[in-house]
Amino acid sequence: MATEVHHIGQRLGQTNSAAEGGASKGGNSEYEAYRKTGRWRKLRIAVQMRAKGKCEICHRYDGRELAHLTYERFFRESMEDMLWLCVPCHRKLDSQAKR
Repeated sequence: MATEVHHIGQRLGQTNSAAEGGASKGGNSEYEAYRKTGRWRKLRIAVQMRAKGKCEICHRYDGRELAHLTYERFFRESMEDMLWLCVPCHRKLDSQAKR
């Protein structure tokens, strides 16, 4: 996992193309409902524990958000599909993925 995090820039192209072909999370009420499920809460806690609470990209700040590395398994993500990130790193990841 650490190797994947350090090479996240190389994966952004995959993330972007998967997101374009898959479900969109922006403004999606189904996605918002999913984020309230026990499955999502357990995934969030597991990824946060793996990261020991710190951002998995910069390692400087406490993580605050669960971010997708890929949307290939949207609504059935595994821990390996997710990162625990601080807000600035999550925004940067999202902006790079849109390119």
